[in-house]
Amino acid sequence: MNMNRFILGLSLFVFSSQYVHADTNISVSPGIMYFNYEEFDLNNVTLDTEIGFLPGISFLINEQQHSLGAHIFSGEVEYDGQTQTGVPHKTDTDETLYYLFYRHDFLATNQHGFFVGLNYQLWERFIQANNNVGSLYEEYSWWSAEAGVKFDINTADNKNFIFEIAGFRTFNGDILIDLNNFGYGQPSLNLGDKFGLRSLLALNLKTTSHTAMQVGVEYKYWGFGRSNTEILSNGINTISIVEPESKSNILRFFIQFTQSF
Repeated sequence: MNMNRFILGLSLFVFSSQYVHADTNISVSPGIMYFNYEEFDLNNVTLDTEIGFLPGISFLINEQQHSLGAHIFSGEVEYDGQTQTGVPHKTDTDETLYYLFYRHDFLATNQHGFFVGLNYQLWERFIQANNNVGSLYEEYSWWSAEAGVKFDINTADNKNFIFEIAGFRTFNGDILIDLNNFGYGQPSLNLGDKFGLRSLLALNLKTTSHTAMQVGVEYKYWGFGRSNTEILSNGINTISIVEPESKSNILRFFIQFTQSF
C-alpha cells in the first residue's frame, strides 16, 4: 500500500529531527485548507466536484539551504456529481491528504533567490454511500518536481514579507480503486502527468532571538490527464474503468511557529 511508503517517509522525518544542531530551525504549522477538486468528461463537461475545508498540520526542518517537510490534512467535503449511469448524486467525501517534500534553496542575496524541490503526495478519497448508491474508496499517489523563486522583503527589524512562486510537473501518478465489494479486486490506473503552479505569501515576525511566528497563505494548482483504460472481470460480468481528467485547486491558510537552535 502507498500508505506504508508515506509512513516510512514520515518516520525518517521524525528520526532526523532528533539530531538538530546550530543553524537548525524546526517549525510547526496548524492550518486549514480550502479544497476544490473537479473531474471532466472527454467534452470538458464537469462530471463531479468535491469542495470544502480540511483542517491539518504541517512540520518543517530547515538547516541552512536544506528543508524537509510534511503536511497532513483530513476532513469531510461535499460531493456533487453523478452515478455511472448519469443519475445526479450528492453525498460527502472523507478526504485525507499526505504530503512529503524536500527542498534546496540557492540564495543569490538575502532578499531573493531560487529553489528546487522533490515532493511525494498521497490522497485517500472515500466517497460515502447515500441514497442507495454505494461507497467507493480510491487512493491516489504521485511525485512532483518543482523549481521556483523566492523574494524576502524586510519592512522592520523583526518583520519581513516572503513571496514565492514555483512551477512543477507531476510524474509516476497512479490511482488504486477498491472494487472488492463487486468482485473486481483493487485495480490500479496510471494518471496522466501535467504541469502545476504553487505560490505563497507570508508575514514573518521574529518574536525572540530563537523564535519566530509566520502567518501566510499558499495556493496550489495541479491536474491529471485521462488515465489508461482497464478491462476487469468478476467471473460473471466484464467492465472497463478509466479515471477521467481532473484538476485541483487548494488554498492553505496557516500559522507557523519556529524554534531556532
